[in-house]
Amino acid sequence: MKKSYKNYYLLLILPVLYAFIPASEPIDAPVWKIDKAHSSVSFTINHFFTPVAGRFSEFDIDFAFDSNDLESSKLMAVIKVKSVNTGNERRDEDIRSDNFFGAKAYPEVKYESEKIERTGGNEYLMHGKLTIKETTKDVALPFTVLGTMDHPRREGVEIMSIKSELKINRTEYEVGTGDWMRTNMVGDEVSIQIFIEANRKK
Repeated sequence: MKKSYKNYYLLLILPVLYAFIPASEPIDAPVWKIDKAHSSVSFTINHFFTPVAGRFSEFDIDFAFDSNDLESSKLMAVIKVKSVNTGNERRDEDIRSDNFFGAKAYPEVKYESEKIERTGGNEYLMHGKLTIKETTKDVALPFTVLGTMDHPRREGVEIMSIKSELKINRTEYEVGTGDWMRTNMVGDEVSIQIFIEANRKK
């Protein structure tokens, strides 16, 4: 009889005990290390009717990604404005100056993801915040996983390649506004192309 009461009280106490046991943490998406030697952030913008190409050679990207766990996948990218390179130093200095980016006061362009969704196959859409100078806007960043494979020379390492293309309006971020010559000679729309090669330990 005593044993029966003991089991009864145990059944009453167990739910209380479980309430104080923390739930198991979700497994985070794996972190991918960016191979900067094979990654790039480039852009084109029209000078009158002619597209002029440029790139940012200094950037940092923290990327956690798992196609089967998009909820914990995320990205944080920081681009150094001073690293802009269009192949013309005089033009690059103008881009860094207060006429455009104001690199001394605003040395970085930042993008931070808030949600990633699959749009089909290897196609994804990243929703996040883009900050240029003092302006932050919601920007959807489409990207394609070009492929994944085991590293042929590094055991236990996987490689992934990603491509992303988008367009933004520079004047919405107060880049190169206020001067008639600059806003009429240089196009408003900037086409951005991003290639990322990254690897992770399996």
